[in-house]
Amino acid sequence: PMSAKRQALADVITAPVLIFYLVFLLYGAISSIEYAITYGQVNYTPWAPPLAPIKIIMGIGILLMLLQSVAIFFKDLAKARGEKIP
Repeated sequence: PMSAKRQALADVITAPVLIFYLVFLLYGAISSIEYAITYGQVNYTPWAPPLAPIKIIMGIGILLMLLQSVAIFFKDLAKARGEKIP
């Protein structure tokens, strides 16, 4: 088992990879949302529901995950520096 400080240091080293991935995922989501809204994209079924609402919800989810990852990164950075986190 790793100490809390060591685990925080490992998280600080790996978090930028996650943040980089989420930024590009968000970029793709925004592009997909724009396409769905511009062209009125619908699902290819007899029901043909519009895809824009679900793509917007997915984009919001990616954005929230990105914000949470940045918050955890700074929390782990403080832990790795030896600061007390409640």
